[in-house]
Amino acid sequence: MTPPKALHAAIAVFFLYWGNLVLSSLLNPGYSNMRQQVSELGANAASHPMIFNGLILATGVAQLVGACGYYQALRRLAVGPSLSGLPALVLTLFGVAVLMSSRSNSVPAASRESQRCLSMDPYTQESRIIAGSST
Repeated sequence: MTPPKALHAAIAVFFLYWGNLVLSSLLNPGYSNMRQQVSELGANAASHPMIFNGLILATGVAQLVGACGYYQALRRLAVGPSLSGLPALVLTLFGVAVLMSSRSNSVPAASRESQRCLSMDPYTQESRIIAGSST
């Protein structure tokens, strides 16, 4: 019995996500996985946000297709529809969340400059205001 073709998309999710992180990190000089959020790779201030957001979109689509593959594979293994549908539902909802995150990373330049937030430096344990200019 061969696995459903859609199940291959679920395997691709791993490679798409981590490949995206590696590629986008290399394309953004000065980016540090230890000190910055991953979503900063898709923000307007990043060097190549369209690459990161495009690959996140591809990851979400692969997740949705993979969820169908999981359902089909479980049904072929004679698992009932409700028990097959539950993991597929969870994976589908996760795929939808990933798709939504591919669109929410962009911040307009005007609001980015006026936006301020309080940040805790984990190394010195002191608070500081992060603004568009200096920190």
